[in-house]
Amino acid sequence: MAPAVEATWGLPKEEDGELPDPYVKLYLLPDRSKDSKRKTDVIKDDCNPKFDERFEYAVSPNELTQRTLEVSVINKKGLLFLQRSNTMGQ
Repeated sequence: MAPAVEATWGLPKEEDGELPDPYVKLYLLPDRSKDSKRKTDVIKDDCNPKFDERFEYAVSPNELTQRTLEVSVINKKGLLFLQRSNTMGQ
């Protein structure tokens, strides 16, 4: 399986008016381990980010019927030690 993350649009600004630093996180459920997690690069200061990234999961066709792809858009704003990661959509 090879899901592609192309773009999101219309993401809200932060409460203080700053633009978000979004990225997309994927899990192939029911597995929430590091092996199942994929994420895009962070796009700085953008309410309409274009990611254009493709990910791969080694899953047999029979196993796909028992799996769900969870996709979340996260805002990662701040300095390294003061970062906030807020889910913007799922």
